[in-house]
Amino acid sequence: MKLKPIAISLLLFISTQVFADSTLDRIRATVNDDIITQSELDKRIVSAKGQLRAVGVETPEEKALTEQVLNRLVEERLILQQATVMGMEVDDSALNKALTSIAENNKTDLAGFRTLLEADGYDYIEFREQIRKDMLINQVQQQRVGYNIMVSDEEIDRLVGEMSQKDTAQTQYRVGHILIALPNNPSSEQVQLAQTKASNAISALKKSSNFTQVALQYSDSSNVLEQADLGWRTRAQLPSLIANTVPQMQINEISKPIRNNGGFHVIQLLEKRQQVLQSAQQGVQRQQAREYLYQQKLQEAMQAWITQLRDGAHVDVKT
Repeated sequence: MKLKPIAISLLLFISTQVFADSTLDRIRATVNDDIITQSELDKRIVSAKGQLRAVGVETPEEKALTEQVLNRLVEERLILQQATVMGMEVDDSALNKALTSIAENNKTDLAGFRTLLEADGYDYIEFREQIRKDMLINQVQQQRVGYNIMVSDEEIDRLVGEMSQKDTAQTQYRVGHILIALPNNPSSEQVQLAQTKASNAISALKKSSNFTQVALQYSDSSNVLEQADLGWRTRAQLPSLIANTVPQMQINEISKPIRNNGGFHVIQLLEKRQQVLQSAQQGVQRQQAREYLYQQKLQEAMQAWITQLRDGAHVDVKT
């Protein structure tokens, strides 16, 4: 029996939809027993593009951005798996408190904030669950890495001495940073590949005026959108690895690859200025210095821990 034309059309539509859905949700990566689907990746790419537009950065090539976002998703999965092992969770009460705080920062209440999100095309439920994940990741970070970080009085004294020079013009540097990561105990082949990637990044920087765009393509940092541009810092506020190098550089100059246990680091001096720093109470200065040094050490330790997690995990990224 022949199908009527309308039935044939319906069958073709259903078949097309099934094929489209299976294509959309194909597996892009496995992380131990978890999977990352194409649809999840696509949503995060859209979000990343929105972040870039918000800070006025041109969207990089699709391939480079996809690799960065997928890498971030893989690392999130590894950390969330650790949360499960540790029996950690974020309950609805804590989540609602955090969301209310975000809403208040946007000068509205929780209902108004939901309306704003949905007007901008965001799914509120998905946004809510992403905040839950972010809070959980932060808890794991503090439990597994943060508790072991110490900031000495000598380190604080050094930074406060720089911060507390009353009404004195100080040089501040805005530095771009690209990390080419290495695993623990890398082989000679892995070191060679990382060196080649670092050289390619330097070549790309020499041809481009957009540091962030190049960083998105080459950096292995777990959160390149935040860590590619280190922002304005005095010499005392720079990571110790580059504190002696940056003041000797000219604006737009690119360093040779600098190696430490985490991998190779490529830096570029983006801008330099003289900033007048006002005096503040000593106690406030010391607290600011302590928090800054703690966050700096936390980022370095977190990157090392994530590298260790990944080395011990079964991660399969599909092409």
